[in-house]
Amino acid sequence: MENPASGTGHSAVSYFRQDRSIRTDDHRLVVYDDGTLELYDHSSKAQETKNPAGIQPEMVAELRALLDARVSEVPHDVPE
Repeated sequence: MENPASGTGHSAVSYFRQDRSIRTDDHRLVVYDDGTLELYDHSSKAQETKNPAGIQPEMVAELRALLDARVSEVPHDVPE
């Protein structure tokens, strides 16, 4: 990528068994099977290792809705 700071405007989704995650240009949300949430802000080096999921419910809700929408697009007959 010529300019990694420019961003793509697209999100990336990954999942393993029941754990799922979504990565946008600035944030990553991880949703574990047991309900544990991790939220990371990649727009700042100082914030990218802190998990503010408990104090940023609006961001968690926004990313979770995006994650749920993206996961619903995945064919259900994909082998594990």
